[in-house]
Amino acid sequence: KGDLHIHSRHSKDSSNNPVSHIIAFGQSVGMDFLAITDHDNHVDGAIAQHTWADPEFASDSILLLYGAEWTTHRGHGTPLSATPYDHQKFYDVRDQRDVQVGAVKKELGLHLSANHPGGNDHFGFSYDIVDSMEVWNSAVWSRNAASIMIWDDMLKSGRMMTGRGGSDSHH
Repeated sequence: KGDLHIHSRHSKDSSNNPVSHIIAFGQSVGMDFLAITDHDNHVDGAIAQHTWADPEFASDSILLLYGAEWTTHRGHGTPLSATPYDHQKFYDVRDQRDVQVGAVKKELGLHLSANHPGGNDHFGFSYDIVDSMEVWNSAVWSRNAASIMIWDDMLKSGRMMTGRGGSDSHH
């Protein structure tokens, strides 16, 4: 178990939540993996110089994945990787056509997930470029219902799309 969408002090719209605090909480509840996905627009795409460079971004017991909340004019997504990647290159195509985004995603070897597709910051890209979608990111059922309906429609059409959860916790 783990969390694939959580924010630290490196996201300006979050509490001053240190990376070490998030990792310690993950350890206390027995998480196996964790992706601290701070907003990339707060640092103009330079996640590698902020979240990933934080000396607290380390764990002997939890697999830490490399990712960020990819913030675009057409919604949010989460690129994920088991190893560091050139997030700046992905950030730089955030408002390009889907085919360009997909090409850079493929070049970097990323898993891309659509974030909160039924929410205010819906995912406005083609689902052909994503590998999964976040269908659960709130303790409030009604906030998840629209995303679950979008996912269900995809499954009913024969599309095999992995659903995932994430806390999207900012505090």
